[in-house]
Amino acid sequence: MSCGVRRSWMAALGAALLLLAGSARAAESIAELKEKLLKHEDFRVRTQAALALGATASPEAVDPLCQGLGDGTDTVRAAAAAALGKLQRGGLDCLRARLDKESDENVRKMIKKAILLIEQAAAGPAITASTKYYLAVATTVDRTAREESEVDALVRAVLAEQAATLAGCALAPREETPEQARKRLRPHPQVLGMLLAPEVFTPEYGDGQLTVRVELRISGHPEGAAMGSVQRSRTAAGVPDRDVAKENDLIRATTRDAWAHFAQLLAQMSQAD
Repeated sequence: MSCGVRRSWMAALGAALLLLAGSARAAESIAELKEKLLKHEDFRVRTQAALALGATASPEAVDPLCQGLGDGTDTVRAAAAAALGKLQRGGLDCLRARLDKESDENVRKMIKKAILLIEQAAAGPAITASTKYYLAVATTVDRTAREESEVDALVRAVLAEQAATLAGCALAPREETPEQARKRLRPHPQVLGMLLAPEVFTPEYGDGQLTVRVELRISGHPEGAAMGSVQRSRTAAGVPDRDVAKENDLIRATTRDAWAHFAQLLAQMSQAD
């Protein structure tokens, strides 16, 4: 691949990422995104559909993304691989099968990265002598009347981002069972296992305002003893009608607020010890 073609390839993928991040439209269903990925004539639309599927947090997105690995355009194949790596809900077999026949070096790199991300997620985090907390995140209870996987992806991304900033915190694999958690934690009695169970309540519209409320219920992990909860809300003015993009912004911000209070509680617990 020439330098000029490589720049075009990267520019196209970057443009699709920007379009996806900045989209103010209501989320499309997985079925609609699958249709675009597999049948739309414009490779840019197929690329964006692949990336959007990777942001759904739904295992139903794995099959269309695996099919997308066979697209005739390298940009789309790379986006499908990147989406599987972000999704981390399966697809190792189809990624490995595609790697064996993929000729484009940039796509091969994306496939290898996706395989590594999925394998790392399945293996779980490294727990060391400096690890203090082992944090599992439950599927978000969604009261917004939208696709549950969409809201869960927003909340989970914020919690994972914040957990990465907390010293001594290891994030549990998404699909880990309680028995697997017990086995992982058994050699590390110094580690406090916790489960965060998020809930996003029905957005409230009125008088030109939008209010979003998020709760994090906290319990021991994997045993499940209740430890308390944190609830926060945010209000935005100038929102007379339903605005999904604004709801998303407030869900992210309110989840960060709830996490901040949760982190304060952990700090107080550490000081008390």
